[in-house]
Amino acid sequence: MACNTTISILDFSSSVGATRVTAGHSWTVVGGREPEERLHDGPTADLTGPQVQASATTPVPFSYAIDLWPAPHPAWSTAIWLQEVRGIPAGDGWLFRSGRLANEVPSQPIDIIVAPEFLVDNTMIGAAMPAIPFVTGSTTVTSIVTSIVGTDISVTATGTDTGLPPGGTFTLTCTLSLFANGSVQDTAEPFLVRMSNINFTAIAGPGGGFSTAIINLFADAFIAGRADSLRKQLQARVNSGVLDMVATRINRGTPSTMPSDVVLSIRKIRAATMADGSGPAIGLSGALGAFNGVASKFPQGTNPGPCFIATAAAGEYSSEVNRLRRFRDETLRRSRFGQSFIRLYETISPPVAASIARTQWRRQLVLFAIVRPAAWFSAIFDRKA
Repeated sequence: MACNTTISILDFSSSVGATRVTAGHSWTVVGGREPEERLHDGPTADLTGPQVQASATTPVPFSYAIDLWPAPHPAWSTAIWLQEVRGIPAGDGWLFRSGRLANEVPSQPIDIIVAPEFLVDNTMIGAAMPAIPFVTGSTTVTSIVTSIVGTDISVTATGTDTGLPPGGTFTLTCTLSLFANGSVQDTAEPFLVRMSNINFTAIAGPGGGFSTAIINLFADAFIAGRADSLRKQLQARVNSGVLDMVATRINRGTPSTMPSDVVLSIRKIRAATMADGSGPAIGLSGALGAFNGVASKFPQGTNPGPCFIATAAAGEYSSEVNRLRRFRDETLRRSRFGQSFIRLYETISPPVAASIARTQWRRQLVLFAIVRPAAWFSAIFDRKA
């Protein structure tokens, strides 16, 4: 049998439905404005919603007997990807993208952790922008201001360009739209960024009025290549910024980066408001996936799995979860017994958490009967210690 693997999905959002698993080939077509990825579906399997929700405790087998490798063409590579069926028409709902595989799809188990929705506000978007000043091609951007509008980001940038008359500056406004990256080859970036509503105005320096007027008259031609260069740099920064934010949250606030073999895929992007009503936000629903385990890829002590049960019941950013994490890190890890308890908890908690997360009444029961008393006890214990 060419491939015989299993798929395990731990869904903290309790919202993943029917999911399609596809193994096949991918390749890149060049010659157009930008390279375009093409996919050729091979063996597929559709998992029902109940199968997905139960897969944390009962991994779903996926196998096929045909040989995908060697590929039909030297430029083709093999790949495997998982996508929610309801997201396929819109190009989102991504749960896992393997990247290029230079061999048969491995038989290592595929593990996926579906995170609760993550809200990104204006401050986070601003922090993800490049440090000022930054250079892209012939353009130097000296200031950039962003604001969230729905699921888009409004941008105002100012700076200079070697194509402007001496002393000249510019102001550029545009809209950045975020889309789930559906590339199974390019797994380093969870988002694609498209730029629209571009408005470029050149501002004359001393003695440059006539030349600047000509540039403004043909602004579309002047900015065309420059805008795409800027878009690519902003896309790279938004992606790296979000990846770092997710990894840092997993690392409980300590700055961190995403392990190279863990892939963040985007399920859904929506317009939202911060929970405290402080302003607009972009709601990001995503999934972390990897061959042979997700949690094990993170450095020791930054494992995203230790608080599975508390997170399933109370939410990832609740005060109870934060209190229990501190108790684990500052108290339990200091003793041999505590370390043994943590290892046991990390082993048995994922399937228990998956069961808890499925229904509201289970979450409430565990929250009031277990999580809150445990958080209260840990606080009392730490005070006495």
